[in-house]
Amino acid sequence: MPTPPNPLMFPLAMMNYVGSMSELKRWSEESPFLKSVNQNHAQKLEKAVETEARQRFQAWMDGLSRYTSTPHTARPVLSGKPIWQQGAVTLYNYGGKGEPLLVIPSLINRSYVLDMEPRRSLMRFLSRHAGKAHLLDWGNPEEEPINLDIAQYITQRLEPAIDLLYATHGKPVNLVGYCMGGLLAMAASIRQPHKIGKLALLATPWDFHAQGMQQPPAILPQEDWDGVLPHEFIHNWFYLQKPWSVHEKFARFAKYKENSPRLKEFLKIEQWLQDVVGMSAKVAQECFIGWASENKTNQGKWQIEGQPILPNQIQKPTFLAIPERDGIVPPASTIPLVNAWPHAHIHRIQAGHISMIAGLKARDSLWNPLAKWLLTNN
Repeated sequence: MPTPPNPLMFPLAMMNYVGSMSELKRWSEESPFLKSVNQNHAQKLEKAVETEARQRFQAWMDGLSRYTSTPHTARPVLSGKPIWQQGAVTLYNYGGKGEPLLVIPSLINRSYVLDMEPRRSLMRFLSRHAGKAHLLDWGNPEEEPINLDIAQYITQRLEPAIDLLYATHGKPVNLVGYCMGGLLAMAASIRQPHKIGKLALLATPWDFHAQGMQQPPAILPQEDWDGVLPHEFIHNWFYLQKPWSVHEKFARFAKYKENSPRLKEFLKIEQWLQDVVGMSAKVAQECFIGWASENKTNQGKWQIEGQPILPNQIQKPTFLAIPERDGIVPPASTIPLVNAWPHAHIHRIQAGHISMIAGLKARDSLWNPLAKWLLTNN
């Protein structure tokens, strides 16, 4: 069975399409412009808007109906071998030769976007072409013995994993951070510089007040609340950022050919998008208030155990992947990192936040350039 779509889609769609017609009626009755034009023209405009609204609503319904009636596969299982666990966090080994490599995903999305299936797996590709690849899977915060904050995720989960890889291989560990995982990778690079080799950041935000960045929720639990925000809260927040773009993609989905690559891609990625985990209240406070509202990262005020995390402290080979069509981390958010690292390898991609990692063109647009950089840059 498919993962149910966000329930907010239904009332918002009705508000959009029904509201457009009611607003036009009010406007036609009050607008001096429409009162001054030929009544026949005004009626044609009203009819055209009504027709367009009905067509868009029907296209969205067709896509949604097709999505809910299409058989879905089970949630992907990470193909790496688990070699270490601390709390809910598991370190997976994907094998390979060369320098040790650790990929760090975001805390609030499931890591299998990096290992969807044999032919759509950044992790398997890196293990064949870029080093001894490992993936840090954050698990579910509800399974942690305590509610960790971001500093604790770094010091009690990420850094011990780096310690293990450094001790096992006797070499600095190359880090690849995706989205929020890039921020954690930066912190580890500053706090453990002798254990870190190269640093690659994929769609990593830094300036949270840059144009196009998502707005934080207006209401959050009190600071002393020691719980986990349910996954529904996170899912609804993401959805409400750009609800109409969600409607448009379902309308496009209705037109995909049966068993086409695009249809299969949509189903897999949509399944991952719907499969959100919860968030520790302490992580939420720092993400939504410290980062998104106060912009502590770009203001030079983000600290881990009293140590400032500043881009200019990182003196390592760096790779910045910037997807130009990213609606979650717009390119403008990464500009301070580009400016701080004049010698970084800047890789701009005509892709979105997710298609860059798991899309049909990801192998050519990101995987190959990233692997080549990891192997050749010193």
